[in-house]
Amino acid sequence: MVEASDTPLQKLSLSIKARDLKRIDTLSQTSALCKVYLIGPSGDSIIEQGSTEICPDSQNPDWTQFIEVPFIFESPQQLKFTIYNKSDDNLHEVGSATVPISCLAGNKTINIDLEQGDEPKGLLMVISEEVKSTGEYYTLQFGLHDLAEINTPFRSLYISLMRLRPGKDYIRAYRSELLEYSENIVWSPFTIRSQHLCGNQERSPLKIEVINYSPDTKRSQIIGSGFTNLVDLRSGKSVVLNNNNVKAGVADIVACQSFVKSDSTSTFLDYLRAGTQVNVVVAIDFTASNGKATNPRSLHYINPTKPNEYEQAIRSVCSILENYDSDKNYPVFGFGGIFDDSGEPNHCFPLNKRPENPEVHGVDGIIEVYQNILKTCYLNAPTNMEPVIRKVKEIAERKSPLEAYWILLILTDGDISDLDETKAAIIDASVLPLSIIIVGVGGAEFQSMIELDGDQIPLTDSEGRVTKRDIVQFLPFRQFKDNPEELAREVLYEVPAQIESFMDENGLLPKSES
Repeated sequence: MVEASDTPLQKLSLSIKARDLKRIDTLSQTSALCKVYLIGPSGDSIIEQGSTEICPDSQNPDWTQFIEVPFIFESPQQLKFTIYNKSDDNLHEVGSATVPISCLAGNKTINIDLEQGDEPKGLLMVISEEVKSTGEYYTLQFGLHDLAEINTPFRSLYISLMRLRPGKDYIRAYRSELLEYSENIVWSPFTIRSQHLCGNQERSPLKIEVINYSPDTKRSQIIGSGFTNLVDLRSGKSVVLNNNNVKAGVADIVACQSFVKSDSTSTFLDYLRAGTQVNVVVAIDFTASNGKATNPRSLHYINPTKPNEYEQAIRSVCSILENYDSDKNYPVFGFGGIFDDSGEPNHCFPLNKRPENPEVHGVDGIIEVYQNILKTCYLNAPTNMEPVIRKVKEIAERKSPLEAYWILLILTDGDISDLDETKAAIIDASVLPLSIIIVGVGGAEFQSMIELDGDQIPLTDSEGRVTKRDIVQFLPFRQFKDNPEELAREVLYEVPAQIESFMDENGLLPKSES
């Protein structure tokens, strides 16, 4: 899992026109312009993104000025369009409309009614196109020499390349394959978009780490780290790696070649516009470690004035994802509780008690079915995740990847009892159009969740199989307790890139291009 960038990787270009604008002055035509504003996630800020030119004397203006706006999948963005009549040096509002930017992301053209108060003021028509990046890519290859002695029984190495998150910390841009130690290691070449490598900022710091890792014990050790940037990479300048201010080796730039691809590479927005849905499945932990739901200290306690952590996490993540699911129907499962008269714990129970159709409608439907089941279920044990992952794998296999990409949101209060089985299920699911988001609720350490995330160590099962894709993101809710909206930003940041990489690796073009 990587952390969210503060720089939007995608933009939309808007072309705007209006029809049947209401006249402010009944004796003259309207000379109109349109301003576009971006409303902040919490609704407490509004930033002008641009303005059209004035279209004189027309109730049906077709403006020619394009306006660019950022598209951030993981953020609840809204755009406000306000049309003004220019009279002398004054602007008089004709009408305005507010729309989620996700509507523009999924549709090339939208029509919106303009209003002022409760009065209709005309029709706004917005045509949007994605602003494609420059298409600059780099093929890089790293080597290693002068490595310090490694005093461990395991000697397998990989290299990690990280870029600086603006104003914050480093996030990983690339991780190599694992190679056995030798005097002169050369990893395989890889290709990366300039935007993902350094945010198109050629002097932005890049951090290189060499990691020693044991597939058997799952132990890892940072051998050394150093810093570079794109300018130095292009010049072939080696990077001295240090560990506690002691030289640990030298990373060589074996190759660094740039090239420009024609922007035929399909993007997340291309798939959205071709009809690919982002479908969500929710799985909730009902084990006894949460505490009895009637106890105010329980993680499942329903407080009428303050949502519990499960409810906050569900609403934070699913309120973003529902914008990309046309029917907004979600399968919801529980695991670890006794939900019926069988007396046995169930690890994939449909919370609406309808196995043939476990879906509920909307985020409110998820919250409602969760609260209702707490009245009748018994919290139990163990904490097994494999069954629900297998179930979602089965659901994902029913549809074409171009129809739907699946997000499994798992909410749990601690480590799991079936770690080996869960690893195997994740590795089996990694070939499918599926990402798994795990949110840890409560104060546990979540060591097994960190292992499933596979951020530092590639996820490997008991048979030595390695995950085809990194499909798991884990975050503890406590990091975002004071700002649940930030949780969605962090756990959903990777989703567009995961969808793009899955489609690209499988040779799947958006329907309109295939």
